[in-house]
Amino acid sequence: MTRKTIKSGCGQVDDGGSMSVAAIVRHYGLKYGQKAQDELGRFRQHRNMPSLRDAIGTAAQSRDSEGLRHKHQRRLKERDIANATKLLVDSAERIQECSNFHALLRHVDDILAETPGVGELYKYDVSLRIGAWLGHMPERVYLHAGTRIGAAALGLDTSDGMLEMSALPPELQRLPACEVEDILCIYKGRFRKR
Repeated sequence: MTRKTIKSGCGQVDDGGSMSVAAIVRHYGLKYGQKAQDELGRFRQHRNMPSLRDAIGTAAQSRDSEGLRHKHQRRLKERDIANATKLLVDSAERIQECSNFHALLRHVDDILAETPGVGELYKYDVSLRIGAWLGHMPERVYLHAGTRIGAAALGLDTSDGMLEMSALPPELQRLPACEVEDILCIYKGRFRKR
């Protein structure tokens, strides 16, 4: 039997069938965990981003430390990212007022509500990077297209657009919410039914 590799905006996993949640958590830790931590660490450390405006611009441009476009945003048009970046940087004072990740995500969503070409995944990813700079990390798992599929595969209620950590399987509850978001997206086709 040959295994296929499934590519998605969240990453790629071979199509070898379903996996237990515990196996998925282990695999994620080995293959993706450090890279995800490094990306957020780049914002937490404030290196090369001494001001909030710098952090917002870097987050909104959606480029990694090597200057490459993040996988989630690889299909976005340069002009749409430029428009979103300008709107977000111009709203730095409003963003500074956010006291937690939920408020930050709502502000970013409001700021970009009329901006064509950027969707819920872009808004979440940009908010996550800015939130790392501000020290506001998600306490819930926010659902977008990929994570919604992964959550549904686990039999979770996705109607609210977010999940409380307590609603997740115990193996996922031990992780930061942003890593659970990543796992639900990357492994959306691999979860073994509970």
